[in-house]
Amino acid sequence: MSFLLDSNILIDFLAGHDPARRCVTNAEGAAISMITWIEVIVGAANPAEEALIRSFLAAFDVLAVDTAVAEEAVALADVGREGGWSRCPRPTGREPRGGRAAPK
Repeated sequence: MSFLLDSNILIDFLAGHDPARRCVTNAEGAAISMITWIEVIVGAANPAEEALIRSFLAAFDVLAVDTAVAEEAVALADVGREGGWSRCPRPTGREPRGGRAAPK
């Protein structure tokens, strides 16, 4: 695992928010916690949407929640308070999607 994604990033990704899309798209090898898996699936509006979300989440390794995972999730929750998407992986060798510089 190179990166742990929290539910707020995945929910924003599914809602089509560009910063979250850049973050998830560039987070190769990312994992999620079991808590994140639950939180994202619970947000499904109907069974068809739940099936799509389950398919999307299947691409990630799902980690049991231990102290290390819990601490990383807390740190990720602070992303919005500490400068936006600065902890998200940056694209390598290319400009972020949308032709704009990523927020700093």
